[in-house]
Amino acid sequence: MAKGKIAVIGDKESIIAFKAVGMETFPVEKDKDEIRKTLRRLANEEYSVIFITEEACEGQDEILERFMAQPFPSIIPIPSSNGTMGLGMTNLKRNIEKAIGADILLGE
Repeated sequence: MAKGKIAVIGDKESIIAFKAVGMETFPVEKDKDEIRKTLRRLANEEYSVIFITEEACEGQDEILERFMAQPFPSIIPIPSSNGTMGLGMTNLKRNIEKAIGADILLGE
């Protein structure tokens, strides 16, 4: 059972504001192994919500898909300080389609 803890993973510049509002932050660079290990560690420490920058999500499809199939932790892609890559909206659309069987966001 998740304990309600919230974490933010990403490059230091993108996540610093989250630290200012009291969230636990985990700065990682583009090292795919480091990102994967951090995700696993946070899931094992029972974080219920993990925000992760879209850039940190790149190359993490396997582990992200595994977590998406579980109720906790909820992994939420967010834009980095470099802007959005559209990953968050893509995941939102996919989850809505899975839940209700149709694209209600009127995608292309």
